[in-house]
Amino acid sequence: MKNVLHSTPRALGKRRKEEHSLRTILQTFKCERTVLRDGVNMVKLNPRKESTSIAWRKKEHYAHLEQIFKICEEENIKLKFSKCVFAKDKINFLGYEIKEDCITPDNHNIESIKKLQSSKNVRQLQGFLGSVNVYNKFIDYYAKIKEPLNQLLKKDKQWHWTAECQEAFELLKNKLVTKPVLQLYDAKLPLHVFCDASQVAIGAILKQPDSSGNLHPVSYNSRTLRSYEKNYCNTELECLAIVDVLDKFYYYLQESLEE
Repeated sequence: MKNVLHSTPRALGKRRKEEHSLRTILQTFKCERTVLRDGVNMVKLNPRKESTSIAWRKKEHYAHLEQIFKICEEENIKLKFSKCVFAKDKINFLGYEIKEDCITPDNHNIESIKKLQSSKNVRQLQGFLGSVNVYNKFIDYYAKIKEPLNQLLKKDKQWHWTAECQEAFELLKNKLVTKPVLQLYDAKLPLHVFCDASQVAIGAILKQPDSSGNLHPVSYNSRTLRSYEKNYCNTELECLAIVDVLDKFYYYLQESLEE
C-alpha cells in the first residue's frame, strides 16, 4: 500500500509502506505520536510488534506502566493481557537480552551467526551482513571492519573472496560471539562522546559512567566515507566525525542537555 496519509488532531503523517490494514494504521500512528508528545522516558510503545518499559527500580517501572496505560486509554489502544509481562529482571526483546543495567545480543541469534560459513556469493554475503548489521551498535569500528566486504557488493566488482575479506568476516563474527555488552542509557547520568576518523571511515562511542565512575559504552556508531569525503584532510575528517555523531546521537544528547 503506497502513499497513505494519516491525520490526527495532533499531526499529519505519511508512510512509505504499510504492513497492516487501514484499520490499524491510524492506531499505530496515533500511538507513536502520543508517545513522542508526552516524552515517555525509557518507554517503547509499538502496537505493530511489541512494547517494553525499562526502569532501574520497581517504583520507576510502575510509573512507566501508569504512563503507558494512560496513553492507551486516551487513544483507545487495546493491549492483550496474555502477551503482557511485568516486573521481570531479564527479558528477551526484539533480538536483545536486557537485564539489570546492561543490554547484550540475544544468545539464539548469536549462535546462528556463529554457525555461518564464509560467503560463496553476493547473496550469502548480503545475508551475513544483514544478520550482523542488526548489532552494529555493539561493534567498535564496524564500518571500517566490513569495508572489504562492502567492495564485493558493488555491481562492477568481480567476486573474489580474498584473505582480507576472510579476516573481516571472522573479525565481525568474533566481535559478536564474545557477547559484547552495552550499558543501558540513563538520562540522569552524564554523557561522554569520543570521535575518530580515518581515510576509510568515521566513528564514535557514546559512554556513561557506572556506579563506580568507570565509563562504559552505551552505543557505537560508524560509517564509511563517501567518495568526495575521501578528499578531505585530517582536520576536515575529524570535524565530519563530530558533525556525524551529533546527528546520530542527537536524541541522547538533547535529552542530556534538557536534564
